[in-house]
Amino acid sequence: MADENILISLLHAGQDVLRAADVRSVVKLLQCTRAIQQVLTDADGFPIINSLSLVGGKPHEVLRRVSRRHLSDLHVNLRDNPWFTESVVACLPHHAEHLNMDMGGYRLSDTNGLVITIAQKLRRGLKTLHLELCDAGLTSHACHALALALPDTLQRLHLGLCHCQVGSEGVESLAAALPTDMRYLHLDMDNAGVGTKGAQAVAASLPSHLRELHLDFSRCHVGPEGAIALAASLRSTLVRLHLDFSGCGIGDEATQILAAKLPASLISLYLGVHSCTVGPPGAARLASALPLSLNDLRLDFAGCPIGVQGAQAIAAALPKRLSTLRLCLCGCNVGGDGAKAVVDAVPTTLKHLRLSFSGSEIPEAARSELINDRLQELKRLGTTVILRF
Repeated sequence: MADENILISLLHAGQDVLRAADVRSVVKLLQCTRAIQQVLTDADGFPIINSLSLVGGKPHEVLRRVSRRHLSDLHVNLRDNPWFTESVVACLPHHAEHLNMDMGGYRLSDTNGLVITIAQKLRRGLKTLHLELCDAGLTSHACHALALALPDTLQRLHLGLCHCQVGSEGVESLAAALPTDMRYLHLDMDNAGVGTKGAQAVAASLPSHLRELHLDFSRCHVGPEGAIALAASLRSTLVRLHLDFSGCGIGDEATQILAAKLPASLISLYLGVHSCTVGPPGAARLASALPLSLNDLRLDFAGCPIGVQGAQAIAAALPKRLSTLRLCLCGCNVGGDGAKAVVDAVPTTLKHLRLSFSGSEIPEAARSELINDRLQELKRLGTTVILRF
C-alpha cells in the first residue's frame, strides 16, 4: 500500500519525475488497478506521466504501460542492460521535448540502425537531445542520418561519440545541421577521427548565442589549424567552456589565439592540452587572459614544456574568487620554484583544490615546504585539498 501511495503521488497530475532504480517494481505498480484509477489517464486508459527516468530492469515494459502521447521528458539508462535497447527504441514517444538515452559501453549488433530509427522519431518541438554512444560503434552514415533529423527547436545537444568511427565526414554533417538558436553544445569525440576538417566545420557552424560549449576532441588529430579555427570562433556569450585538445599537437600559437578569444563572462573553464607542445609563452598568454569572473578553473598541461616560467605566470594570474581549481602540471618541468609559486597563489575562497606536479623532479625538502600555512588553512576551512608529486 505504501508503494502504491508513493506511485500515486508521483503520477498525480503528471507533474513529477518517476525515478525507478528497479523498473520491475514500477511495472507491477502500474498494473495495480487501484493506483491507475487515482491518476490522470488518456483516452486509452494509460496513465499520463510527463517525465520518466528509468534505470535497470525492463524499461520498455514501463513505456508500454504509460501514455506516450503525453510523455515529454524521458531518460533511459541502458548501459547495464543493452539487450533491451531495440525494444526501448521501438517505444520512444514521438512528441518528447527532452530525450536522454545512454546506450554507451557496448557494440550492439545494429547500433547504426537503432540510431537511424531514433533519428526518424525526432520531431519539431524537441528541446534537449542527449545520446551516449561511446564505444557503441557508430559510423558516419548514422551520424549523417541523425544530423538530417535535428529539429530547429533544439536548445541543448549532447552527443557522446568517443571511440566511434564518426570521422570528419560525420562531424561535418552534424556541424552543418546545428540549429542556429542553440544554447548548449556538448560533443564528446575522444578518438573519433574528427580531424582538422571536422574541427573547422564545427568552428564555422557554432551557434551565435551559445552559453555552454563542451568539445572533447582529444586524440582526434585536429592539429593546430583545427584548434585555431575553433579558438577564433568562440562566442562572446559563453559562460562555460570546456575544450580538450590533448594529443592533438597544439602549440603556443593556437594557445595564444585561444587566450585572445576567451569570453570575459566565463565562470567555468577547462582546457586540456595534455601531451601537446605548449611552452612558457603560450602558458603565460593564456594565464594573462583568464577572466576574473571564473569560479571554476581546470587546466591540464601534462607533458607540456611550460617550465618554471609558465607555472609562475599561471600562479600570478589566478582569479581570486575561485571555488574550484584543478591544475595538472605533471611532466612540465616546473621544479620546486614553479610548484611553490602555484601553491602560494591559490585563493582562500577555494572549496576544491587539486594540484599535480608529478614528474617535475621536486626535491623532498621542497615538497615538505609546499604544505604551507595556506594549504593548512584551506583544510581547516573544509576545502578538499589534493596535492600530488
